[in-house]
Amino acid sequence: MKRHSFTLLAICLLMGFTSFAQKGGRNIYNWSLGLKAEAIGESTDIDAINLPTTLFGPAFKFLIDPQKSIEIAALSDYSNGVQGHAIFNFFNPFPEIPQNYRYYFGLGVHAGRWSRLGDSFRSGLDGQIGIEFIGRKIPVALSVDWHPTVDLVTESSTKLWPVNFGVTLKYTYKR
Repeated sequence: MKRHSFTLLAICLLMGFTSFAQKGGRNIYNWSLGLKAEAIGESTDIDAINLPTTLFGPAFKFLIDPQKSIEIAALSDYSNGVQGHAIFNFFNPFPEIPQNYRYYFGLGVHAGRWSRLGDSFRSGLDGQIGIEFIGRKIPVALSVDWHPTVDLVTESSTKLWPVNFGVTLKYTYKR
């Protein structure tokens, strides 16, 4: 728990230090590549919610235009399986807040295989709502999101995964 608290504190300090040097204007990147960490809480029914599992993996985001993007991530806990996600997002700046803070939302799909769920194949639909901070002086983007999923094809009894929260730190590239 102390390690997670330290990591969260470091991320908040990075956001704070870089945002003080910012003024208005747009800073849109063309693509970004980084690492995503996601806490997944599994729930088999309304009365039983288990502790979350943490997944890690690479994440790539490609901007189609300044308000649309495609995000691709491959998440794993490095011992039980891997799952790929592809999400189409819409994103916009907040009103009356500097342009480098943006909110986004979107829908997508996922597929993967997990041995902790009885070596089952899973695929289904994803949703995503989040906030992204885009650095102006340094080429970094930090996003925090809620990422619920629904398995449409699975051998597991758990089909709904509503308690998924992620943090992504990415290097941004602008032409």
